Amino acid sequence: MKSLRGLNEGAFRHLNGIPPRFWSRSRFTFLSKCDSLVNNMSESFNAVLIEAREKPIVTMLEDIRVYMMTRWTANRERVLNYPGNIMPMIRKKLEKWASLARDWRPYWSSASKYEVMCGLDKYVLDLAAGECSCRKWQMSEIPCPHAISCITFKGLNFESYVDDCYKKEAYIMCYQEVIHPVNGPELWERTQYDDVIPPPYRRPSHRPVKKRKRRAADEDNRSQTHLSWRGQVQRCSNCGGEGHKKSGCSQPKKRVCDMIF
Repeated sequence: MKSLRGLNEGAFRHLNGIPPRFWSRSRFTFLSKCDSLVNNMSESFNAVLIEAREKPIVTMLEDIRVYMMTRWTANRERVLNYPGNIMPMIRKKLEKWASLARDWRPYWSSASKYEVMCGLDKYVLDLAAGECSCRKWQMSEIPCPHAISCITFKGLNFESYVDDCYKKEAYIMCYQEVIHPVNGPELWERTQYDDVIPPPYRRPSHRPVKKRKRRAADEDNRSQTHLSWRGQVQRCSNCGGEGHKKSGCSQPKKRVCDMIF
């Protein structure tokens, strides 16, 4: 925060106005077992629905149901043939942290407590409680490099210290339910109620937007140069300056002879 304040006072004040538990890993709770600050999962799912969300509501829901049904079946079959116990992404992270653990030296304090050191950096670790003062182990329930160094020092398998939610059995449980196939509308059960008619469709005057609009870096700064409708910087045709037009230019208007010569 001190470094941020030296770079941008406005950004420092903005973050101070938001409770740190919403944006800082140092204030996250250990309940969710997630240290991610991004929404990549929802963005990926939104990209899949680009074509489906343009359709009528029933057709859109049917496309989503069929997509989820086939995806669950593919994941179910894939995990049954997976040879390991720790899922691939978690195993990849463990291998990366295991390579970093070589730089840390554990010092035994008691039955399960260690002091892990690398240069002047030190952390206190408790294998029995599954806690490290760096908080990475408690945050994700995946042994951090400091924990892996202690586990290796004791001759144990660090995969056994990974939480069960990252193992094959938990993945199988996630996809054990089946989304059953559904007949078409001609075989649906007829009821005594009138059919639900969709609202009248109004064609928008503009071209429909399919991709997400990304905010510019200086979009929130109202004092920045105004942008034209094409996203280009407006330039004055009289003086060549930015942020205004010829009609509002304070410079004396150029004569035709000045433009030629």
